[in-house]
Amino acid sequence: MIDETVAEIEGMQTHSSSVVAVKAARALSVRWSSWAGLPEQARHSLAEQIQRAFPAARVVKSLNTMNANVMVNPQLVAGGEHTVFVSGDDAAAKAQVVTILRDWFGWRDIVDLGGLKTARTVEMFVPLWVAMMLQTGSPLFQIKVVQ
Repeated sequence: MIDETVAEIEGMQTHSSSVVAVKAARALSVRWSSWAGLPEQARHSLAEQIQRAFPAARVVKSLNTMNANVMVNPQLVAGGEHTVFVSGDDAAAKAQVVTILRDWFGWRDIVDLGGLKTARTVEMFVPLWVAMMLQTGSPLFQIKVVQ
């Protein structure tokens, strides 16, 4: 996954200090028929690998716990009453991503998990997401943090 992702963004390297990279992909490769088990990459998220490959990039991890349709239209699930996470080391880049999530897509519950290291946690959500999708027969669900 990292090789394909690096190839996708190599053209941005000359502009990497002015580009905010939001990556919803993950290092975990999932086979729908047999997805159990942790990947070798569990020690480092794909977001961290991108940051290492492009040190000047402003990498933010988000939108990794849901289906692509829900990413851009949170209203599809429970009227938008669920949570999206952001992780990143650059506060200004995270603020830009939060603005996009809120103002463009309509997200209301946005939780900042902290530095880019926390991207590992949302990438590890994928096995549970797959199990839920297989159990419910629909990708239209999302988690909600309640306290």
